[in-house]
Amino acid sequence: MIVLSISICVIWASLRPKTPIYTIVNFYVPALDVKNITSPVATKNQSLFIDMEISNPNKGIGIYYNQMSLTFYYGEAIVGLSSIASFYQGHNKTTRREVRVTGDQKLWKWASRPILNGTVDLTVGLVSPIRYKTFQFKSMPHLMELKAHVHLGSDGKIYGLDFGLDLGPDFDPDLGPHFDPDLDLDLCPDFDPGLGPDDDP
Repeated sequence: MIVLSISICVIWASLRPKTPIYTIVNFYVPALDVKNITSPVATKNQSLFIDMEISNPNKGIGIYYNQMSLTFYYGEAIVGLSSIASFYQGHNKTTRREVRVTGDQKLWKWASRPILNGTVDLTVGLVSPIRYKTFQFKSMPHLMELKAHVHLGSDGKIYGLDFGLDLGPDFDPDLGPHFDPDLDLDLCPDFDPGLGPDDDP
């Protein structure tokens, strides 16, 4: 029994989980599509559509995602808020989520002016508490704070997007990235109701 416990501890300590990968694969703002700007009917659609892929690159390590918060900015102004519900993801899996956000009508009008002359920049911010699962053990929660700067073309879609746009760490030069790439797997109780059931979907 002692040997088994030591073996588990050695295996556990040797694992270094990789952080999940968050990728924007589609992004569309109808109100910033120049074909719609002159149409009163179309520009009443203030929605923002985003498709995201969330990938777990780990072998043998699952990930519990708590509710993800999404914030969309035009400059410093917030143009929309949304969230992605909690879920569990097995190792080497990719999950796709489609999100529709109701944007701010006044801000879309401001943003439509520069896009008539080329592109407009939005920022996507994501906050996601996660926990890693190996065997029957779960890590303590780790907070992911990520951002992506999105360049929208005159069609209201990401300009020059071919293979998706990855979100990266929200970097502060004084504090460093807001997540630790060498996360330690701290043992903790096996169930957290905020992160969903222990049974893998």
